[in-house]
Amino acid sequence: MLWRAIIEVTGRCNSRCSTCFAWKRTSEDLPADFFFKLADELKAPVVHLTGGEPLLRSDIGDIIRAFSKRARLIEISTNGLLEFDPPDGRIAIGVSIDGTRETYSRVRGVDAFDKVFSNYLRLRKLAEERKDLLVHLNYTISWGNVGKLGDFLRFLREHGIPAWEVSISVVQGGRLFGRGASYTGEFIASALSDLRVYEEALREGKKKGKGILGRVRYAYLFSMLEVMRKRLMEFSMGVIRPVNCGAGREFFTVTSDGMLAPCNYLPGLADLKEKSLREGLAELRSFHSSSCGIPCLNFCNQLAYIRSE
Repeated sequence: MLWRAIIEVTGRCNSRCSTCFAWKRTSEDLPADFFFKLADELKAPVVHLTGGEPLLRSDIGDIIRAFSKRARLIEISTNGLLEFDPPDGRIAIGVSIDGTRETYSRVRGVDAFDKVFSNYLRLRKLAEERKDLLVHLNYTISWGNVGKLGDFLRFLREHGIPAWEVSISVVQGGRLFGRGASYTGEFIASALSDLRVYEEALREGKKKGKGILGRVRYAYLFSMLEVMRKRLMEFSMGVIRPVNCGAGREFFTVTSDGMLAPCNYLPGLADLKEKSLREGLAELRSFHSSSCGIPCLNFCNQLAYIRSE
């Protein structure tokens, strides 16, 4: 059952992240009408708008509203460099900020930590006023910040932000992220240390209690944390266990140049500028995710890993 669509609304990006090649692309943005048509065809309850940097589009509000007509939740991934007033609707915004001032510019390629953190605090305040708006931080463990997660969590704690507002991931390979397959023993050991620090911070925050939504959030984070730990241990032993994650069946990606791909780490298989979404999805049926060979630690892969145990 299709439940999630990942839509790259632009290939442009105003960050220069060492972990991502998206900003090196030169393709022009597709017209808004392409996304309006896609929104009319799409039946997935969750739509994730990403890029590049989606907020670079001056018409991003119109695109969000188009997808909001049918989707139950709109997710937006942003680097936080631009101020944003999200339109009405059920929206979850993840702001990427991979470390403190010491590591941010090394990972993100721009010197903008204070601006991004200020924009996050602004969104956080909006979320306190709006029941339909959720915000969180995204932190990717990579070569530029591995072993430094504790410093970041301490910084957040000093500003009254608990660990459960942070979603952790580990850099990986694929269409946009070219170095994920080159995990070294040293990197994995440091990443596992970061995950232990994160677990301790989560457990400390859990003691204070956050109601039923907080308990659901904690259950999700602890589950994903355990899978990341197991997968990294497998990678350290050279084991890349095939996992049938549902790419192309439970979710898919539309790339910034209009190609339909099984997920955002794999190349496109159908051109939606020339075909309908239904025709494109029919072509994805031949894809089987267990054969992709990427050492993936994305959350959809983690969910499939849990189901396989």
